[in-house]
Amino acid sequence: MRRDLPFLCAIAFAIGFLLALVHSIARAGGPLFIDESSMRPVAWPNGVAVPVYVDLGALGAFDNATADALVADALKQWSDVDTSAFTAHVAGDFASIGLPDITGATAASVIGVDNGGGIHVVYDHDGSVLRNYFGVDERVLGIAMPEFGEGPVVTEGFVLLNGASVSMYKPTSAQFSGVVAHELGHAIGLAHSQTNGASAVYADPTGPDACAIPYASRAPNDSVETMYPVIALSGVGAHMGSVDVRDDRVSLSNLYPSTGWPATHASIAGRVTLPDGTTDLTGVNVVARNLADPFNDAVSAMSGDQTHGRIGPDGRFSLNGLTPGADYVLFVDTIVQGGFSTPRAFLPYYRASEEFWNSDESGDGDTDARCASTPLRVAAGSTTPADIAINTPANEHLLRLLPYPGFSATGVSTDGRVLVGTVPAPASDGLPPFAQYTMRWTEETGLQRVPGSLGFGGNAKVDSTGATVFTTFADENNATFPGTWRVGDATHQRLDPGYGAMAIACDGSGANVMDIAQEGAVIVGMAYRDCRTAVAYRWTPSTGYQALGGFGPISRANAVSDDGMTIVGWNDGHSVYRGRQGVWWHRGRQTFASPAPASGTQYWDDASDVSGDGNVIVGSHAQSTYAWRATRAGERRILPRLAIPGVMDERNRGVSFNVAHDGSYVLGRYGDIFAYRMFLWTEALGTIDFSEFLYAQGADHARVFDFFATLVVTHDDRTIIGWGYSNGVPLNFTSRLDQVAVCTPAQETQYVAFPHGMDDAVRAGSRVGRCDRIASAM
Repeated sequence: MRRDLPFLCAIAFAIGFLLALVHSIARAGGPLFIDESSMRPVAWPNGVAVPVYVDLGALGAFDNATADALVADALKQWSDVDTSAFTAHVAGDFASIGLPDITGATAASVIGVDNGGGIHVVYDHDGSVLRNYFGVDERVLGIAMPEFGEGPVVTEGFVLLNGASVSMYKPTSAQFSGVVAHELGHAIGLAHSQTNGASAVYADPTGPDACAIPYASRAPNDSVETMYPVIALSGVGAHMGSVDVRDDRVSLSNLYPSTGWPATHASIAGRVTLPDGTTDLTGVNVVARNLADPFNDAVSAMSGDQTHGRIGPDGRFSLNGLTPGADYVLFVDTIVQGGFSTPRAFLPYYRASEEFWNSDESGDGDTDARCASTPLRVAAGSTTPADIAINTPANEHLLRLLPYPGFSATGVSTDGRVLVGTVPAPASDGLPPFAQYTMRWTEETGLQRVPGSLGFGGNAKVDSTGATVFTTFADENNATFPGTWRVGDATHQRLDPGYGAMAIACDGSGANVMDIAQEGAVIVGMAYRDCRTAVAYRWTPSTGYQALGGFGPISRANAVSDDGMTIVGWNDGHSVYRGRQGVWWHRGRQTFASPAPASGTQYWDDASDVSGDGNVIVGSHAQSTYAWRATRAGERRILPRLAIPGVMDERNRGVSFNVAHDGSYVLGRYGDIFAYRMFLWTEALGTIDFSEFLYAQGADHARVFDFFATLVVTHDDRTIIGWGYSNGVPLNFTSRLDQVAVCTPAQETQYVAFPHGMDDAVRAGSRVGRCDRIASAM
């Protein structure tokens, strides 16, 4: 679990004329800013000593003399890098240049004002400058940036050190030295880097995630680079105060090269691309480690860090200052925490996108083993080429992530090649909260908006061919209504309300679409009678909207069987049957899902899906916290709870999302808001973890994706579609399961049809998964 650690940062404001182009938190090892007119790194004049002026007062618990000594030592650390021409020294205090002791009331006299050049170090004794001038809390230990200059040449900058954090965290001066050195690094033009820091601070692996690493998997504290963006003061603070890690020394030398740099050392350079091997990818962290000294002799760079992506996709990276004659491994490393000047690339597979460079390098995860590394021997005065194509994961059909954050697929064509769903409408469109657009996706077209679509809930659906979309659309006043749109048509068609018209507009919403049957000849959902009453409806071309009726008065239809005769959903608000009750309607007659609805305490509160023949219904039971499965023939079954580490039974709530078209399996989730797992249930398997099920089939990346919900299953029950999180980003996934692996009692891996062949094999004594995967997990 990540600790709540104080942040180090540099903030760029529209101050002066040099940096007015940048308005963001400045956040590997490359330049902090790029001058857009010349596309050169922003830096102080090379080889010219930079004067530094220090504040007059105390720094929290540190007196003025201690604070001055910390600044002087940090400047010496940066000035003593033998491969760099950078030098700086304390030239005087603020009184020597006519400045007062800086507080929140006097900050404007030094920040944003040209004071004749140099770096001005502010001791924010009580944190008032951070609070009053910058609006930042005490967790931020410091702020720094170059401030004035001409073109890419800096003439003045500032550093602010937070005395309130000193009083709060109570570090020793040695521990706080890392903060001072870090912020001065920003003031001289250095961006953040991630080489060893993420491993020491967050226990991030020192190579690609879930791979065997040919050296220690945890970096020692004394190897943390000064420019890592997060600091654990007691653990790494003192080490970050010493500019002795190669990564920092190389970064400084690249910005302020001494004579012979970088030719006196060795380099590795290349491009990071998408799996096609051609399209550049900006913002990917690349790390090189000397196998003989993997932490002290390690260097990182972000692809495109010399242009910050401002000239378009730039996958170039260069790792200088390497030891001639040494063998280095090269790998792609996802950023764990902090902001970076080069915008980070969006990698759908997050940690599964991490990989070593090897001699079989390609973007094909089935042929390029991401955990295989080929050492690169480097030579003085030469650059070793090494391009990296980000892999598509091996066995991607088992778990494919669609790179469209926020897209939620709710409908699929029979062959699984067309998805429809929704994305939130951007705030800039000026629509009410929770507005969403319907999108249609194919491999060939990518994600495209369905013309005229707009909704505030419900599911978008599609016919078997994927050509006709059923969703909600908007009129000229943005009032929404159900309708259809066919690919190629200029506009949509509104559903004929018929004689049973009941879909009035309430706050702009009249009705929604939840499910369809018979290629859209039957549509079910929820429609408003007035702004207090919404009811489940069934629509056909001949009848228009018809209220389903029942215990009500508020109800919703969630799903419908293939023949359109069995509809499942819920009732709410009845004066006798209080609370939400899961129900189904069959040929117009309503039935409680609960086995004993009259008890008043055991209502099963939602029926979410129904099998194609209408015989199997699944849903959730909020009171008992279980997922359930029922049949129209009378079976009522609670599905066994999936154990979640750290979650007590009473908080381990279950919900069934989907049932197979033929009723053979159920998909759902158990857990609480902080810890949850998706499950797969069959009669033979019972309830199993869906992530571990896919991992056992060969999908390594299933363990680094946070499954949240399934949404829809194809008619043949072989493709499962849902969504979850990759590094906190919501993404859709698809999982194609034509055949699955089972491990027989003879310890042989065999492949059988899903789901029935799998269940038959389990009944015969096989375990689900490849034998090698099952053995490695034991």
